[in-house]
Amino acid sequence: MDTVRISFTYEQTKRYLWRAGIAWTALLAGFWLLHAILTDSVSLPMSGVIGAVWLAGMGIIGVAAQKVKLAARVQRQAEKTARAQSVLEESLHDSAIILNSTLELNEALDRILENVARVAPYDTANIILFEEGIARIVRTRGYVERGLEDSALHLRFPVHDIPSFQKMMASGKPYVVMDTQTDPDWDASVRAYGPRSYAGAPVILKGETIGFLNLNSNEPGFFTLAQAEKLGAFATQAAAAIRNAQMYEKLRESEAKLQSRLRQQAAVAQLGQMALSQTDLFPLFDETVTVVADVLDVAFCKILERLPDGDALLLRAGVGWRDGLVGQAVVGADLDSQAGYTLLSNEPVIVTDLTTDTRFNGPPLLVEHGVISGVSIVIQGRERPFGVLGAHTTQYREFTQDDVNFLQAAAHILAAAAARREAEETLRQNIRFLRLLNDITRTAASSLNLAEMLQHLADRLGELFNADGCYITLWDEAQQKPLPAASYGPLRDVYPTLQAEPGERTMTESVVQAGRPLVAEDVFNTPYLSRRIAEMFPTRSMLGLPLVAGGQKLGAALVSFHQTRRFTPDEIARGEQSAAQVALAIARVRLFEEVQRQAAQLEQLVAKRTIELEDVSQELRQAQEELVRQEKMAVLGQLAGSVAHELRNPLGAMRNAVYALNMLLEAPAPDVVDLLYVLNSEIDVSVSIIGSLLAYASHQPPLQRSVDINEIARQAVANTAVPPHIQIVYRLDGTLPFVYADPTLLIQVFSHIIRNAVQSASPPYAPEGDARITIQTELPEPDTVAISFADTGVGIPPENMDKLFEPLFSTKAKGIGLGLPLAKTMIENQDGRIEVSSEGGKGAVFTVYLPVDKGKH
Repeated sequence: MDTVRISFTYEQTKRYLWRAGIAWTALLAGFWLLHAILTDSVSLPMSGVIGAVWLAGMGIIGVAAQKVKLAARVQRQAEKTARAQSVLEESLHDSAIILNSTLELNEALDRILENVARVAPYDTANIILFEEGIARIVRTRGYVERGLEDSALHLRFPVHDIPSFQKMMASGKPYVVMDTQTDPDWDASVRAYGPRSYAGAPVILKGETIGFLNLNSNEPGFFTLAQAEKLGAFATQAAAAIRNAQMYEKLRESEAKLQSRLRQQAAVAQLGQMALSQTDLFPLFDETVTVVADVLDVAFCKILERLPDGDALLLRAGVGWRDGLVGQAVVGADLDSQAGYTLLSNEPVIVTDLTTDTRFNGPPLLVEHGVISGVSIVIQGRERPFGVLGAHTTQYREFTQDDVNFLQAAAHILAAAAARREAEETLRQNIRFLRLLNDITRTAASSLNLAEMLQHLADRLGELFNADGCYITLWDEAQQKPLPAASYGPLRDVYPTLQAEPGERTMTESVVQAGRPLVAEDVFNTPYLSRRIAEMFPTRSMLGLPLVAGGQKLGAALVSFHQTRRFTPDEIARGEQSAAQVALAIARVRLFEEVQRQAAQLEQLVAKRTIELEDVSQELRQAQEELVRQEKMAVLGQLAGSVAHELRNPLGAMRNAVYALNMLLEAPAPDVVDLLYVLNSEIDVSVSIIGSLLAYASHQPPLQRSVDINEIARQAVANTAVPPHIQIVYRLDGTLPFVYADPTLLIQVFSHIIRNAVQSASPPYAPEGDARITIQTELPEPDTVAISFADTGVGIPPENMDKLFEPLFSTKAKGIGLGLPLAKTMIENQDGRIEVSSEGGKGAVFTVYLPVDKGKH
């Protein structure tokens, strides 16, 4: 309103002066004309009334003219002020618009500096922010033209070093330096190349100064306090822009954090699904390092697997590392590496700056790749840590708790997968162990050739341990020296020929004397073995297993490896189990050889006595042969009893172990079931053999009574496993008298004959197909009952007919040749006899004759 009023008064004054001047001139002209008429003179006198009037009029006009000039000056100043105010309002309005239309801080600050130039021109301008006392220039104007923008944006300096900043922070008001060359508070170090005048305003947010809006001019005295005060309004807008940007940044950080969590959760779900469906660990490892590197946006990711010795970790999988390192690079498991420190601390380890971290030394793997920041997590195992999962970057970075949680989740998935793989591998190893142990047991039960058996057992033991070598050495107790017997590995043909020099310490001797397993992790640094002997073998680590049966020290089994190795308690326990079976096999063969030796001696004795008694009558010769046979049977019975007692307890333990495995395995694999069945069957066969041995060893008389031989025959069939392809045909005479015999012994004899018939009519002795066993009873003589067992098997070769009832003669792999001799003895002890007839390829007929019970018909 003041502007309008001044403008109106000025216009009125101009019109008034204009009209007054014209009127006054006309009046003077009238006076002049009247004077001319009256005086007849054209000159106007400047005296008297007319002169006074004229002078008064001219004075009034002069005063009026001065007022007009003053009014014009006031009008121009008012218009200038109005224009400046309008520019200020427009500039602030434009800045407000940009504040409301964008959340980008740099865009808003650039517009503010642009609008400041409309209100307060400058040569250069900048906006400075500071944190924790350190100032930095965030936006500039006018610096690009002078080539100063890059250096200005990278400049950092303490706020307390700048007096002008200190004054604005203290007062909270704008500040002006008219001439930097003379101002005592201006930084003298920048006077030579700095501006000549300066204006600044503090940027205040929530009552705290966070920066400054600064204007510079190359002219001294360029800025005024009024301009600086206007600058304060723009500083307020800058604070608003910063506040908006901070809020927006927090929002973006929250959104980014949420997106990051979603990505991390999706990645964890992806890895978990893969871990459930993938049986091979290596594809899971490769996928894990790829996913982790992508989700965490790092240049390097690795999975380190702890090596068996525990002293180092192998780079099992990774991304970002130089070609050829994955699968080859090894990192120490001590304080020389971040991974080693992680294992020792057993907790997540975050590294912000590897170059300044004092907790451990930077390993070459990280240093050579320029790693600065990283985080590592332990991958747990079943009994010890499996390894370490790590993520690394060449930039300074502070990993968040969310990053650590994500990496831990990935490590848990890897740990679960590794544990499952380890459990599956343990199961496979157990199955493999049972299979090989079963093979060892079969060999021990069936082979009677010591050299061949020991070689086979050495091969199986070597396979059982995946060893580089296995050596079976017997022990000569009398001479106290080892006897190399068999070898698996590179010295297979050479080992049996090796001999230790007198006084040399052998591993076998150490094991035999200790009576327990011995471990030599380094054969060149052990008291169990002489160095010269160690140098004869390509061996670095060795496990020695004693071979002991029935308290007798038979030797040692030595399992060797070309590389240094630690043996686990499970491996040692398995080795002891296997060695026990090997020892039983050796004891069995030695006992059999002893039996054969004594049998040969007896045969020689028989032959000698036979020659001496050739002239004796046939009856005496038969009596002599029977006496010899009984003597042989007595010796065999004594030996058989010893063998049976030596083997019965281990077989009982094996049967209990099979039963325990059947109880412990809830859902065993089919091959495990088959292995257990085979093992149980082999135990049954061994028990049957032991039963025969014990029967030989016993001398109890038969418990005879009156029995129905037809009923005994049916019971014997019921007690015998007859395959479906074999038909039992009964031709029993129901009118037969009872016999006087021991029913238990008869069932045992008949069952053995039936089993022999079943085997003779089944593969591998006979081709597959229908077969038949005919059981017939009759009364061939008034006081004798006969029962025959005729089969359709392969029959008995003529050359074997005379040997059927000799002890230790057998044509079967799993027989020891005592069944028929025992049957013959049992029948003869009941006043009966047993006969056999056969035609090659047409089966055989066994006939048992027993006396009739005279007390009942």
